[in-house]
Parts: sequence; structure tokens; C-alpha cells
Amino acid sequence: MDADNTSQLPALQPPAALILQRTQTTLELLREVVQESSAEYWYERGKKAGARQEWVEALAAFQACIVRDPNHWRATLQMTITLVQQNRYETAASALEQAYYLPYLESKEWKSELSTNEWQMLRTSFEGYQEVAQNKFSILLALIIIPREASSNDFLAETLDLMKSLYPLQIKKSPTWYVLSGCLVLDLNYYKTDEAWFNFFKYAIEIAPDNAAVY
Repeated sequence: MDADNTSQLPALQPPAALILQRTQTTLELLREVVQESSAEYWYERGKKAGARQEWVEALAAFQACIVRDPNHWRATLQMTITLVQQNRYETAASALEQAYYLPYLESKEWKSELSTNEWQMLRTSFEGYQEVAQNKFSILLALIIIPREASSNDFLAETLDLMKSLYPLQIKKSPTWYVLSGCLVLDLNYYKTDEAWFNFFKYAIEIAPDNAAVY
């Protein structure tokens, strides 16, 4: 057959099965792109990695989640677990305080994000580290946040005493101190005889007015 006749033959069409396979592959790739752009995708991926105790992978996933949604308090709170598991206690304490200020619906929702065992693990880890911590203030604030959210009512009075002991350190610059002190006073029902608790929240807002809605 000469070249002229060959050039006149119709082009071969790929079979329908191949076209379908290519279409499915393209759709799967598009689905992956959409998923990976979602903060929730990385949050769930971090949770699964944490369940497997793959802490480095879990931390990377939670960080990717926060990049996509800086207000994702669940990922920020979960990140404290992964950091403690890597012995990065001061970074974990900072993450815990950051999560505490991010917007969430109610305290029950915040508390239930971690299990009782996880809250207790955080507390035990920070207690064991505080003596050698370079930033004791951050570690102590983390310890103050944890008992309230773990419903450790037996420690409320002890925690309030700890808050008072922190006052000489950096308190005038810390809205966290005023917020948590006010919460502790309310939890202990001191407000029945002393309405000074109101001033705690007032001072917190004065120091950090941008966070007034959280307070």
C-alpha cells in the first residue's frame, strides 16, 4: 500500500473502556486536589495519624489545616498532643493557649475535643516539665487552663492560689491571667459574696480589646 493511500485511512479511536478509565482518573485527581485544599481534610488526616501514634505526620497535617484555616481551634488543640508526644512542651503550651482564645461554640465542645486521658496526659507532662522550663509562665498558664477543662473541681482552689502566685511575673501584660482568674472565681462561687470577678474580665478586655468577643 503506497503512502498516499495510508494517509487517507481514518484515525483509530480509543476504545470506550479506555476513555472511561481516563475520565475516572481525571475525576479522582480533581477530587484529591479539592480535598487537599480543605482544612477539614487535613484535620481528619491528622486525627488518623495521631490514632496510629505517628506524631510527626499528625503534626504536619494539623499545621496544614491551620494554614488553610487559622481559626481552626480543633486542629490547634490537637496539635498540643502531638507536640507533647515529641517533648516540645513549651511550644505545646503556646498552642494550648492559642487554642483557648480561638472561637468555639461552648466549653463543652472544647472539653470534648480531647479525651479525659488526653487532658490528664497534658497535665502530667506539663507538671513534670515546669521545673526545668525556660518559659515557666507559659507552662503554668497551660496547667491552669487544663484543670478547668478537665472538670477537676478538686483542684480549683489550688489553681486559684497558683494564679495568685503568678501575679508578680508577667500579669500586667497577660489577658489570659485575668480571664482564667475570673473563670476560677466564678467556678468556686466566690461571686456570691464578691463581685470582683467582673473586674477580671474588664481588665482582660482593656489589655487586649481585639479579643473582647472571646472574653
